[in-house]
Formats: sequence, C-alpha cells, structure tokens
Amino acid sequence: MSARLGGAVLLAVQLLLPRALLAADTDYAKCRDIHDDKERLACFDAVDQARAGPPASYLERHWKLGPGDKRISIDDVQPHKPTYVLVGKWTNHVNTQPSSPSPDHTVPAPIPFNNDELAFQLSFKSELVSRHDFDRKYLGLSNLRLWFAYTQQAFWQLYNPSLSRPFRETNYEPEIILTFSTGNQDDGWKLLNLGIVHESNGRPLPQSRSWNRLYGQGGWEWGPLSVLGRAWWRFRENPSKDDNPDIQDYFGRGDVQLRWQFDNDKSMSLLLRHSFHTGRGFAQLDWTSRKLVGAARVYVQATSGYGESLIDYNFRQNTFGIGFAYGG
Repeated sequence: MSARLGGAVLLAVQLLLPRALLAADTDYAKCRDIHDDKERLACFDAVDQARAGPPASYLERHWKLGPGDKRISIDDVQPHKPTYVLVGKWTNHVNTQPSSPSPDHTVPAPIPFNNDELAFQLSFKSELVSRHDFDRKYLGLSNLRLWFAYTQQAFWQLYNPSLSRPFRETNYEPEIILTFSTGNQDDGWKLLNLGIVHESNGRPLPQSRSWNRLYGQGGWEWGPLSVLGRAWWRFRENPSKDDNPDIQDYFGRGDVQLRWQFDNDKSMSLLLRHSFHTGRGFAQLDWTSRKLVGAARVYVQATSGYGESLIDYNFRQNTFGIGFAYGG
C-alpha cells in the first residue's frame, strides 16, 4: 500500500511541477556528482544562467534598458566612458607649443614635454530621475530616464623630472543625458540619447580651451556588435571669448563608436570622428582583456589624428598606451 501511495504522489508531482523546474533539478543533481570543485561550480553557474534566460547585452547593461532596471538611489553610480590608467603612453609627436586662432591663445615658446607620459580617465553616470514608462510607445520609444555623467581625462608628465612632472593637460566633461529606450530586447535599435555636454580644460590663457554642445545619439546592437552614432550642434559663443573657433574643422559634427564583445569577456572598440568639410579626423582603437584581478583588466589604446585632447584639438599625432581598465 505504501508503495502505491508513493507512486501516486510521485505521479502528482510530475504532473503539477513545470517540466523546466524538473529538468533544472536533474541538472543540479548531475552537477553535484562532479568531483572537481571548479568544474562543479561552473556547472551550477551554467544551470542558473540557463534558468535565468540569456544575459543582458552590452547596451542593455550599460544604459539599464531591461524591463526590471529601476533606480535604487541617486548615488547608484554606473559606468559611462571607460575608466582606465595607461601606465605608459607614447606619442610620435608631442605638442610642445599649443596654439589657436583666437588672440592670445598661442604659447609663446615651446615647452620641453616628453613623448611619454601617464594618462588616466575617470568616468561615471548616475540617474537624476528614475525611469518613466510610457502608457504606449511613441515613435518606437517605450520609456525614458535622466542621467548626470562626468568624465575627467588627464595627461601627466610623470616621467619628466626636469619639468617637475606637471600635468600637461586635464579635460573636464560634465553632461546631462536623457535616455529613451525602445524596449527592444532583440537585435536592432535599442536607444536614443539626447544630451548637453560642456568640455573644458580649466586652464588660463594662452592654453584655455572649451566648448558646449547639444547632441543626439542612437544605439543599435546585432549579437556581439554594438554601435553608437552621435551628431552634435555646437552652441555659438561670443567671438571674443571663443577659445577654439575652428574646433569643428578638426572634431567634425559627430562620432561613431563600434564595440565588439568576445565570448571570453574581452572586448574591442573603435571610435571614429571625421570633418567632411576639411577631411581631418581621429580614430581610437581600444582592446580590453577579461577580468584578471577583481575588476581590473589589461587595457591597450592606440590613437591617430587630430584632437586626442582639447589642447591638441588642431594637432595631429599617433599615440599608443598600455595599462589597466576597470569595470565594463
């Protein structure tokens, strides 16, 4: 009798429990039979990932586009641009006498900068207003959120003791970004960003450089490839106070960033700018390894063209750097 009762209970469980849950329990049982600790943990992780569904894509993670991504608090800081330290950064042609067409914006005598230096970038963003969902889609957009972002890039002549190791250039870039999500979790169009950005180096004359822009940016993904395309409009300034009136002849009126995510958690990205009016441009190629120690990854950066920094906006050079990136 007990055997019959046991069989009936087992039959009821099989009928009532979802097949996926039973399959997962079976997979867990198989994992428990693995003797090697590393392989056993990897097996459990694989089962958990299968039950949770496919992982979020790069743009979904980076801009919190998923259906359950809500702001926790205003101090919930997210990555924005890459945060890195280039322990060694070399250029084939250092800008020793920065200049601009504006009056009193040209350094009178060359400064003996080294061709090698240390460079780093800090970049983060945080939500000012949590996500707001629309009752229905407007122009293919399903919700919006408001960000504050900040990026600081520094070029430090650490290996130049004869000049007392000065910071050659530091760029400050705060921005406000309104992000519209399409709610698309498949390949294709993911987001639309509208932003206002200020960028300056905080230097006195003759090395002062700054500009302000309004931009629109679209984001698309196809498998491991993500694309961010941006077009901007520069706010006009009083000619007597414009540090760099011809900056768009070198920076152009937009940029495109392509990013490829490898299966082993490595990534490669390419940033491109081009002025169709003058034919001048800039390219930056980044390669980031998988996580090695904590959140640290090996980071390699190569650039070519005009405008690697604001002080170099009208100066052409090729650079190569290696160091560490964090997060991502």
